[in-house]
Amino acid sequence: MKKYEVVVNEIGESIAQLLIQDMLVLFDEDAPTDLSGFAVCHSKGSFTEQVAVGDMFYLGDRSYRITAVGHQVNHILNQMGHATIKFDGADLTRLPGYIHVKGDDPVHISLGEKIVIAS
Repeated sequence: MKKYEVVVNEIGESIAQLLIQDMLVLFDEDAPTDLSGFAVCHSKGSFTEQVAVGDMFYLGDRSYRITAVGHQVNHILNQMGHATIKFDGADLTRLPGYIHVKGDDPVHISLGEKIVIAS
């Protein structure tokens, strides 16, 4: 079941630097201007259910198992489409807005790709 689905509509110029650090910052289209250079901005999404450990995170055709969810993720994802995806497979989160996932690190992101979280 899909819990959240959006489409990438802007890719910040510094995304490659974040991907090298195994991280991806997401914001919806109302991202603060000073942060959009470090973010993947996406369409507004409908948030249907809480994100939980064991869910799947999809970036285009790539899939990742969610291994940890920060205690603020569900609130800020619902309010502003914001989360930081950390591609390290950690089972504990260091920061309240992090979603940790396990899978191959992404090497690119394309405009028009879907981002989906599903159970």
